Amino acid sequence: MSYATAADLAGYWRPLSDLEAARATVLLQAAADLMDEHEGSDGFVYTARKWVSLDMVKRAMIGMDGITSQSQGMGDMNVSQTFANPMGRLRLEPRELRRLKGLGAESRLFSLTGTNHVRVPYTVWGYQYASQTDGAITPAPPG
Repeated sequence: MSYATAADLAGYWRPLSDLEAARATVLLQAAADLMDEHEGSDGFVYTARKWVSLDMVKRAMIGMDGITSQSQGMGDMNVSQTFANPMGRLRLEPRELRRLKGLGAESRLFSLTGTNHVRVPYTVWGYQYASQTDGAITPAPPG
């Protein structure tokens, strides 16, 4: 038994072609099987199963389109890309497992917030100013 339908995925993500809807139906059943086979699945939050199924299938269907990082070079024309899920595998991530168990948001021990106001170029080939600060250049202390 699937916890969501291809129509649910289309409403959650984007319109699907007939071929994509057929694939989504198979993947949604596989996602349900993965969750049901997991140890402790009897205690999973039932309403979370639908949304986790949709996230799992969306991630699998994005496949090669999900670029997580990209870099380009100039000399000898270098291009490098890293894909989030290059094989389009269906998987249950730790954050999704926590959601299924009703544990809520991920907690962290600490977080860092940058305070140096460094500006990052908008595009890879964008022009960088000599000073990457927002104009407030602090002189070095004397001595």
